[in-house]
Amino acid sequence: MVEHRLATKLDRILQGQVPLLRFFSESPWSTRDPADPDNADFVAGNPQEMVMPEFVEILQKWAVPKDKDWYAYKFNEPYAQAAAAAALRDRRGVPFEDDDIFLTDGAFAGLNITIGTVTDPGDEVVLTSPPWFFYEALIIGHGATPVRVKLKQPSWDLDIDAIAGAITEQTRPSSSTRRTTRPGGSTRPSSSRNWLEC
Repeated sequence: MVEHRLATKLDRILQGQVPLLRFFSESPWSTRDPADPDNADFVAGNPQEMVMPEFVEILQKWAVPKDKDWYAYKFNEPYAQAAAAAALRDRRGVPFEDDDIFLTDGAFAGLNITIGTVTDPGDEVVLTSPPWFFYEALIIGHGATPVRVKLKQPSWDLDIDAIAGAITEQTRPSSSTRRTTRPGGSTRPSSSRNWLEC
């Protein structure tokens, strides 16, 4: 009889997710009443309000196919790159070019592609802690090793010295180390952003 087993890296991913899975299934949060209007649930980043009607209207408008390739595989479609670059230039004041934009089907996919592009098995990726709950799984999935560095408390700011101390010959750059928002959503001080850009 053939023995069935999981890949070693999948075992590592699953072991790393045990605390998260326990939280979702065994914590007081797991017994809350999701229908309670006084319950503001920010745990997983799910919406807490109804979607704006304008957003739904746009989805409905563009869901109707305009040609036979409407739902075919897509790449970096030039019209979408141009729209994203123009919006970023307008909103952020940064001179993005169309070719600076790479399109994915969501941030999760984009992070996965980024980590897979810049890491090799055995590399290390420094990430701030607490992290988004799937950073470590993505890193391990590419054969790299996550290295956590705790954020300063109570400010949630980067601990620059700790990050610098965590960087080794095996460290590779990653979007997980370059994220410039705090868990609460506010922007990091310019001193932290400037250090990250070096």
